[in-house]
Amino acid sequence: MQTKMTIRLIYDFRGETKQLDTEIQLPLYIENIEQYLYSLPTKVAEKYGLDTFTYEFEMLESSPMEVISYESRIKSRLPKLPMDVKDFLEAYKQVGPEAYLQTIADAYEIDLVENPRIIKAMKAAYNLGKEQRMPDKTMAASSWIKHCFT
Repeated sequence: MQTKMTIRLIYDFRGETKQLDTEIQLPLYIENIEQYLYSLPTKVAEKYGLDTFTYEFEMLESSPMEVISYESRIKSRLPKLPMDVKDFLEAYKQVGPEAYLQTIADAYEIDLVENPRIIKAMKAAYNLGKEQRMPDKTMAASSWIKHCFT
């Protein structure tokens, strides 16, 4: 199951109140919450076909965002909704690793109280995976690069 959140943005544009509800897939780990928050309005604009160089996008970008629903294996550990996106992401980042490890232990019927060394091993494996993951950066797509690789 992928972890997804549905965010809502409400803003006024040309005398009309617009409400955009968008489902966003969350990455397993969010390194920088501020940077991730900064990217959300662009993701919403892309899903609704809005140009990011317009006054409407500026209104969308400056409007408050709230999480209205989410799907996750760790749903029981996350806060009640609706809530501000930043608060939700901070809770998700804080609760995430421990809750996922508990979910895995439950799936394999491992009693972590009786087996504390397994907790340490699972955390070490999680940290190793986090350290070894590839960055989510993409290469610049200049016409020169495209020409060389096509």
